[in-house]
Amino acid sequence: MPPLNFIDRADCVEALEDILSASESRQATRHFKNHIPRLSWAMSMVPLAREPGARLLDIGSKLDILEVFRAKHGYSRIDGSAYLPAGEPYSEAAADKPDQTVYHFNGERALIPCEPGTYDIVTCFEVIEHMPCDPMALMGNINRATAMGGYLVLSTVNCASLKSIKKIFEGRNAQLYGHYNLVLSPNRHNREYTTKDLRRTVVSSGFKIVKIAVPYVFSEEDPEFVEKLKAAGLSHNDLGDDTVILARKVSDEIVRFPPHLYVGGNDAAKVDSRETFSALSRVQRELIAGRKWGGDDPTVAIAAEMGT
Repeated sequence: MPPLNFIDRADCVEALEDILSASESRQATRHFKNHIPRLSWAMSMVPLAREPGARLLDIGSKLDILEVFRAKHGYSRIDGSAYLPAGEPYSEAAADKPDQTVYHFNGERALIPCEPGTYDIVTCFEVIEHMPCDPMALMGNINRATAMGGYLVLSTVNCASLKSIKKIFEGRNAQLYGHYNLVLSPNRHNREYTTKDLRRTVVSSGFKIVKIAVPYVFSEEDPEFVEKLKAAGLSHNDLGDDTVILARKVSDEIVRFPPHLYVGGNDAAKVDSRETFSALSRVQRELIAGRKWGGDDPTVAIAAEMGT
């Protein structure tokens, strides 16, 4: 297999700054500018297209950003997605881009409406932490959409970062974005991941790790503090603010409920990603039936409702 090639992160920064300068709406808030360091790291982990006609799907898209993958990475077909709170999934052509598809779906509730193995690469930047109850449903969707041997680039904040560790020592919540918001929207971080968590999640999703980066994007390194962690015999690796993983698809199977994410989960409970939802009830019944119940275990009621 020929080696993967990448573009420099500086080129990604430049492309994102061009997008910012061309958009008054993005200039009106600090959000996009503040996240250019994070986005540029993730984009620099996307390998260049290896052949003409290569197809890329982004989960949680901002369509103007996706044009970077065409201009800089060489992908011919770039499709996106948008969160659909309720209703049947559907797809439509992007505004002013009839050759670009936007899929509307809820990754925790339904399969993305594309054929299995359609895409050579799937990108998913800062989305998984927003999943309220079933992140492996999202990962099953990603596996199903990715061609065998294709790639995933997944990123999310690192809740075991140096910044988070310092917050714990100060008696504060370690999450980067654990706050509720004034408009009472559910769009918040429901679960943040350590680098170890994210690595295990990716492997549980039928992918093999190719490359991991844990960059400082919201804070700076602190060698003196890290030396104190070492002296105390504590973990001092993977302390950056964000985790970015590049992985290659090696299996159509996913672990539907890995135990590092789900109470009562089991790494042996695997399903084909095409059955992410159709096999859900069966796997739930099997796992619940196999548990040893405590007197106050709330999942006893769940088992009763499911007829086990």
